[in-house]
Amino acid sequence: MTKMKRLWLPRPAAAAAADLAQLKADALARFAVIADLFSKMGKAYEKYGYLSEQYNTYQAGITEELMAFRFTAKQWMLCAIPCAVWLKKFATTNAASRIYA
Repeated sequence: MTKMKRLWLPRPAAAAAADLAQLKADALARFAVIADLFSKMGKAYEKYGYLSEQYNTYQAGITEELMAFRFTAKQWMLCAIPCAVWLKKFATTNAASRIYA
């Protein structure tokens, strides 16, 4: 008997939900770090001024944390569909003619 190659099957919903929960927890942890750095950057601004060494250090830390986020086309499409619907509604109302008149 030959061994058949296993075909790709969609993952169970529970596994996908667990992955989503983990991604959400990771994102919230990153935002907490960003909030902490932003708070420290504000204190450095008040004490040392804009573009001081301390201020730049915290700003670089915030930049590094934000660069760690990964955006994909799939996430963009989730936003683009409602935006397209809204734009279509907006273009057919009187509001568009009042703004662009």
